Amino acid sequence: WKQTKGYFGKLSAEQAQRCINYLRMETDGLRADALDYQAEAALTLLGQIATEQKRFELFESLAAEMGSGEWPRIVEMVDRAMTSGKHILARRVFEAALTSGAHREFLAGKFEQLKRGAWNPDPIR
Repeated sequence: WKQTKGYFGKLSAEQAQRCINYLRMETDGLRADALDYQAEAALTLLGQIATEQKRFELFESLAAEMGSGEWPRIVEMVDRAMTSGKHILARRVFEAALTSGAHREFLAGKFEQLKRGAWNPDPIR
């Protein structure tokens, strides 16, 4: 996914929707075959497409599906929501993602930062 950064933002809405449909089908199929790592990679691409295409209506449900296991994809969605003036959506993305997982504490800290009005997507700050 790091090799495709910015790519999906250049697609037309129709092309992006095709990618979303395909990746949704692939994610579901990979999970059915117990290929969790590959399913998570496909889910990350889904999040990237939604973020780059500003498909805000997908953010909350994707965050719930992603959980706190991979923090960068959640932070990217929150940052896109914040930079687009969608502060309530940013909060809802965090709330949806804050399930049990390896990076729950980190994301909870970033959420607290957001609630204090000091949002910074940088993981160190």
